[in-house]
Amino acid sequence: MSTASIHDGDPDTALGAALASAGRHWGLLLLFGLVSVVVGIIMLVWPGKTLVVFAVFFGAWLLVSGIFQVIEAFAHGLDGGSRAMLAISGVCGIILGLMCFRGVLQSLEILALLLGLAWIIRGVLTFVTGLSAKGAQGRGWVIFGGVVLFLGGVVILVWPGISLLTLTIVAGAWVLVFGLVEVFAAFQVRKLGRAATG
Repeated sequence: MSTASIHDGDPDTALGAALASAGRHWGLLLLFGLVSVVVGIIMLVWPGKTLVVFAVFFGAWLLVSGIFQVIEAFAHGLDGGSRAMLAISGVCGIILGLMCFRGVLQSLEILALLLGLAWIIRGVLTFVTGLSAKGAQGRGWVIFGGVVLFLGGVVILVWPGISLLTLTIVAGAWVLVFGLVEVFAAFQVRKLGRAATG
């Protein structure tokens, strides 16, 4: 079925095609969620030892999540607004991720501010995406994930002088929660995709 026929045809058909397409790629969402969970646990278990590695780990997470979002932006069944929001969020993640690999020690405090801003932007975009998915199962988890990211960004921006050790613990907790939400969402997407093709 072509993209044109999806958008011009019955809304239920378009929704079913979008769910089927997302269901085929649920593994990418699961992989990203598991990576986030592992990174979050490492940051929580060894916060003192990972201060220097923090920027590298988080840079890798931002880079990988940005790439996944850019890929997701080109998925079939997305409207122009959702496609643009995912692409913008993904590009921001890639840029911030690459910045983390330049002058790690010198840029940790600046990175904290950029990180707070990135989380706020991504949180708002995730929240809006969840709100626009009316009637979809797991919608509440998407909205919750957006709120978690937004609040994490606000905490970092309100207290920019927060100690790097505390920042590592806070960031680890938020990445862990976000990863768990992504893992749950992956199985919901697989379930919806199977129902749409069944």
